[in-house]
Amino acid sequence: MKMLGVGVIGLVVGAALAAGVLFAFDDDETADDGTVSTDSPPPCARLIPDGAVTSLGWAAPSVAQEHVGRCERRDDASGEVTVGTRALGSLDDDRAKAAEDEYDAQCTALEAPDGSSTVERPPSWLTDDHDACAQLPKGGEGVAQVFVLADDDVVQIRVVSRKPVDDANFHDALNALVDAAVSVY
Repeated sequence: MKMLGVGVIGLVVGAALAAGVLFAFDDDETADDGTVSTDSPPPCARLIPDGAVTSLGWAAPSVAQEHVGRCERRDDASGEVTVGTRALGSLDDDRAKAAEDEYDAQCTALEAPDGSSTVERPPSWLTDDHDACAQLPKGGEGVAQVFVLADDDVVQIRVVSRKPVDDANFHDALNALVDAAVSVY
């Protein structure tokens, strides 16, 4: 009976120690270099800056907020911007390879099956050299999607415009969003 009691006490102490180790880490801690740990939510204000929203001709009244692991900024009258990373299918050995495979799959999925695609890979309007593909709405109204390969992450940027936005302004906004995503991820 003594052995059973010692075993139970050992199990309780072991569980308490394990819980202490698990809860000792604060996911929101900032590293010494000022970056946020990878387990914390993405810094939404940096991912969807005011400049990107105002480039679209929107008033930027809302604040970017985290929603289901993605950053969103909405203006009911004008549209919405969503930025987040894509889940990688396989992380077995090489995260960079898994990210590259996911990036290729997402860019391919943007292309129309009949070949009438307006997907740019890489976009000619992108000011910096980033691995990206993009599909913009015709007439500046509708859904624009950009996928960016940022190190070993695939970032998806989605802009839904409920009002026409001219191409130059769309390009400025998407450039700002891509630059922000690459700097964060």
